Order: sequence, then structure tokens, then C-alpha cells
Amino acid sequence: MKENIVILLFLICSFNISSLKAQRVIDFSPLRQLKTIKAKQFPIEELKSNGLSIVVFYSPLCPICQNYTKTLKDIHAKYKDIPIYLIYPSFTTSEIKRFETKYDIPFTSAQDQRNIAVKLFSATVTPQCFLMNNKGEILYSGKIDNWYEDIGKRRTIITENYLVNAIESYRLNKPIIIPSTQPVGCFIN
Repeated sequence: MKENIVILLFLICSFNISSLKAQRVIDFSPLRQLKTIKAKQFPIEELKSNGLSIVVFYSPLCPICQNYTKTLKDIHAKYKDIPIYLIYPSFTTSEIKRFETKYDIPFTSAQDQRNIAVKLFSATVTPQCFLMNNKGEILYSGKIDNWYEDIGKRRTIITENYLVNAIESYRLNKPIIIPSTQPVGCFIN
């Protein structure tokens, strides 16, 4: 009995320690090559000064991205101090502006036609989100929540809010229990 308790405590401690570590650290400097939709340099200094930031790879043509626009706005309204940055791989400024006007997007957005950020973050689909701190440590990556189980398979009730849970855990100085999920979305070319 005593051995089982010791093993159980070891497993719990090992799990908690591993979930406190960042998945990896991003070097912000390559992001200097990106331009925002307003033709300004990507705000690297903001990333370095914010406690937390959310980076989401997005596509104007992806129906899943279109459906998640309201969810991201709701997250932004709840966590006003955490900026959300949308990165659009392979789209023109006019395509992005049309999409952002149609969906009333309030976030800083950047064009990534050369896939600089895609490679840096190892992004594979849109939408794919990354929660990171000001040191570039990725604390969570993957789905925003479990609304989409697969392409074309949407839940009627969301039961897991992965991104929000990661934010809450980090703020409470608790381990992020689910530090990554397999994102579901439109493939990045």
C-alpha cells in the first residue's frame, strides 16, 4: 500500500513539473520581417512587454476561422490585457482587409506570405493558436476549444476551452494541464 502511494505521488509530481515547462521558446527577431495590415512593422516590442500574448494563424477562406471570429472577440473582451495577433499566411493585403471589414476584426493582423511566422511557430492549419509569455515561451498551442472535433464535425456543446483554461491556469500560477492539442482547420500551403 505504501509503495502504491509513493508511486502515485511520484507520478503526480512528475506530471505537474512537466506541465509547468514551456513547450519551446520562440525567438521574436524573425517576426521583424512581417508587416501588419496597416503597413507597420510587426509589434515585437509589444510581445516582449506583454505578460501574455495570443498568436492565431488565420485564413479569410477557412470556414472554421470565419466561425471562430466571435469566439476570439469574446476571449479578447474577457482578457482585455492579453493582445491577440492574427497571422495570415499566403494572403494579399486586400483579401485580409476585406475579411477583417466583413467580420469586424479588432486585432493586430500581419501578412505572412513567405511563411516566416509559419515556420517559426511550426503552424500547420488555420485556426491554430499559441499562448506565449513575454520571453517567447509557448505555454499552450493548438485548438481554441473543442468545438470542432474534425473538419466538418462540429459539437453542439463546447466542453473544453483549451485556450481559456491555459490562460486561467497561468494566471493562477498553476500547471497548464493540457499544454497542446491537435489543431483542426484548413491546411496552410
